[in-house]
Amino acid sequence: MYSIKAISTLTGINSETLRTWERRFEFLEPTRDDKGQRLYSEEDLNKLSKLAALVKAGHPIRHLATKSLEELQELCELPSRVNLHHEEQKLLDDLLGAVQNSDLKRFRFLVGYAASLHQPLNIVEYILSPTWKKIGELWANKTINIATEHALTNIFKEEITVAIRTLHMSATGPSIIFTTPSNELHEIGILMGCYIAASEGCHCHYLGPNLPVEDLMNMANDLKPDAIVLSVVNKKTDDALERELSLLSRELPKDIELWIGTKLEVKNTKFPFPTRASLFTSYDPFYEKLQCLKRLKRSEISI
Repeated sequence: MYSIKAISTLTGINSETLRTWERRFEFLEPTRDDKGQRLYSEEDLNKLSKLAALVKAGHPIRHLATKSLEELQELCELPSRVNLHHEEQKLLDDLLGAVQNSDLKRFRFLVGYAASLHQPLNIVEYILSPTWKKIGELWANKTINIATEHALTNIFKEEITVAIRTLHMSATGPSIIFTTPSNELHEIGILMGCYIAASEGCHCHYLGPNLPVEDLMNMANDLKPDAIVLSVVNKKTDDALERELSLLSRELPKDIELWIGTKLEVKNTKFPFPTRASLFTSYDPFYEKLQCLKRLKRSEISI
């Protein structure tokens, strides 16, 4: 039999998410020990492992909860899904409509609802990122004014931050700092990366944008994270940024991984990113790096 902590470690489903699934969909009935703690069988582990893989591939949990173990296995053997389900497409359309109509109340509700769903990688890539891109486009072509853009942006940040805070309550995984270097003011991308990591059970420390490297180093000395994640998307890279990244790469302890999210057009410039840094231009490789870090930390604990 497996404890809920063991199940969470083996499947990657954090404990709070697992409890929510059980309560909402009633597809598992774990036994209890003398202290009332949940105990899961080998069959439960098998089913939850398949559910975790399918949710990661983009299948909504509500569509999977009623399926048998055999049906889940069949789904696992199919090619990965590339199109949004009808409900997801409707959510995206509704979000874009709320942006287009400057409907702030509905926009807040829909962003909060999206951030509460249990497929964060797909939610970020296929719903939240396109929504954020649409806000930028509408502001650039003056379809919405600066006040509306600020309001939408602040709502977006607030709702994602609430989701991160909620997920963080059950965090048991690696410790990760998220920020942007000096003069890098774009924070939505790094915030969504933080949301993905929080959904994977990581202890996430979001420090906001525009953080001088000296302050980041001081915070790293205090928190002793397993990784630091930066966002560098400004095309106007300069000597100050190169100095900060060089200093961070040189002075950061070797046991702290350095990850940098950037745009493809920035990565393809001749800007000298630190050789020790792992670079990402999309969330998929970032997600895979998270899984590697989680496995590494689990192996260290088991030794």
